Amino acid sequence: IDRALFEPIGPFLVEDVRRYIFNASRQFEPRINVIKIDVRDGSDQNSIAVDITFAIINTSTISSVTIYLKRAR
Repeated sequence: IDRALFEPIGPFLVEDVRRYIFNASRQFEPRINVIKIDVRDGSDQNSIAVDITFAIINTSTISSVTIYLKRAR
C-alpha cells in the first residue's frame, strides 16, 4: 500500500488499495469476514479514506472502521 500512496489518485488506484486491504485482511486476520471495503479519494488532503465493514466469525457482531492513509513526509 505504501507504493500506492505516491500514485495519482484515480479509479485504478482505488481498486488496487481495496484489493490490497481485502487480501491482507484475509491473510492476517482470519477471525473476520470482510463485508465491504469503500475507498474514497481524499486528494484535497493528500489522503485516501478506507471504510471497512466486517463481521466477527461465530458472532453476530458487525463492525465498521475508517482508516485514513496519508503520505508521511
